[in-house]
Amino acid sequence: MNRRRRNNSCRPLPTSLPNNLESGCVIAASVNVRLIAQQHVDTVSTEVITVSDIRPVADALLSLERKYGVVISYEDPEYVYWGDFQDVTTKVRHDGKSFPRVIVPKSIPFRFRFLVRSGNPQEDTEF
Repeated sequence: MNRRRRNNSCRPLPTSLPNNLESGCVIAASVNVRLIAQQHVDTVSTEVITVSDIRPVADALLSLERKYGVVISYEDPEYVYWGDFQDVTTKVRHDGKSFPRVIVPKSIPFRFRFLVRSGNPQEDTEF
């Protein structure tokens, strides 16, 4: 009869821990894993651009381009209402003539509010 020799190093684990730790080798490992998510603080603020110019939207966009380093395309609106213009002939003509007249768009104030989230302007800002 062929008997297998039992390897003493592979004893079955006891069902309960012994009161006396000298009788065996107990390996205890405590693993404490803590995941710390890097918290990104999302700062939101409102910025306001106020200009008064004959091309107020173009002036506001120019200040946005300078501040945020982006290119913004823009086209002047078509002026159709006479009240949007002013006669500046006497201010700009130095020859004393009143003809031809120098007519330019009126300088109007323009105020633009927008949200900035973490330093980036938001495109779809509604108030």
